[in-house]
Amino acid sequence: MEQLVLKQDVVDAIKKDSALYAKVASLLGVSSYTMPRILIANDARLTQASILKTIREHLNIKKDSEMLTESVAA
Repeated sequence: MEQLVLKQDVVDAIKKDSALYAKVASLLGVSSYTMPRILIANDARLTQASILKTIREHLNIKKDSEMLTESVAA
């Protein structure tokens, strides 16, 4: 089954940008200690509308489709 996940460059941008990292962690309701696991797994929670909006605005991306790719779920 295919699912939408963040492109790797977007995940990397979250890892490198401490302000964005903190915003995403807060929206997900997780600690900064849990975030690495979520980012490594490219967890489906990262594609929630509120998360995508925050990332899009922070990184000045025009459309969600520019941040997403399809992945085959195991």
